[in-house]
Amino acid sequence: MENENSVQLIAGINPVREALVAGRSFESVTIQNDLKNQRLFEILKIARQRKIPVNLVPHAKLDKIYKGNHQGVLARCSVKEYASLDTILIAVNEKKESPFLLIPEGVEDPQNLGALVRTALCAGMHGIILPRTGAAGLSYGTEKASAGAITYMDITRVNDMPATLKSLKEQGIRIVGCESGQGRSLHDADLSGPIALVLGGENVGIRPHVRRNLDEVVHIPSQGPIGSLNVSAAGAVVIFEAVRQRACKARKHKD
Repeated sequence: MENENSVQLIAGINPVREALVAGRSFESVTIQNDLKNQRLFEILKIARQRKIPVNLVPHAKLDKIYKGNHQGVLARCSVKEYASLDTILIAVNEKKESPFLLIPEGVEDPQNLGALVRTALCAGMHGIILPRTGAAGLSYGTEKASAGAITYMDITRVNDMPATLKSLKEQGIRIVGCESGQGRSLHDADLSGPIALVLGGENVGIRPHVRRNLDEVVHIPSQGPIGSLNVSAAGAVVIFEAVRQRACKARKHKD
C-alpha cells in the first residue's frame, strides 16, 4: 500500500461519516456548534464512540478554515491508501466471482474520477486501476466528489499500463474500451464475462499506448445533436450496461 500524504483535511457530511464508519485513522473532527442537522449529531456520536477529539465551533470559524461547502463539519484523517492489483485480484478469486474492473485511463478531473468511483461502488465493481502519471489520483477533491464512496473501493495505480493490460488478458480478463463513435454499440457487445472497462481522458480519449492493448472498443449510441457524454456520465452508462448483462447471464446459469 502507499499514500502521498499521511493526513488530509476532508469536508462534508458524507465523506467524514463514511471515513469514520470505515475505521480510518482521525486526528480530529470539527463540527459547528449549532447542531440542527441530525446527521451532524450522528457524526459527533460516532467520533466520541471512537474517542476521536471533537471540536465544536461557530459556523463562521469553519468558513475561515475551509472556503468551500463544508456542510458544518471538517476532519483531519488518514489519506485513503492505494491497494495493490494483486490484492484486488486475490479478493475477487476468493469470492469466486468474475472480475469486474474499471480503468479510468487519463481522466484528469478529480470531480469526474470521484463520480466514477461512486458509480463503480454502486455497481459492485471489484476495483479501479489508475495510471501513475497523466491522470487524477486519490486526493481530497476525488474523495469529496465520491461522497465517501472512495473509502470502500479498492483502488490501485500502476507504472506501466500496457504491461498491466497484457497481464490482465493473460488471466482471462477482456479489456474493453469505450469511446464516442468508435467500434460497435455497447448494446451489441458482450460485457458479461471477466472484464476491465477502459475510459479515456476528458481531452484526448484513450491514449494510443493503451488503445493498442484493447480487445474491443464500444460506443454509446446517441440520438441528439451533441454526440457524446462527459466521461463520468459515459462511465455510468457503460458500467451499468455491463451490470445488466452480468445479471442476465447469472440468471440463465441458475435456470
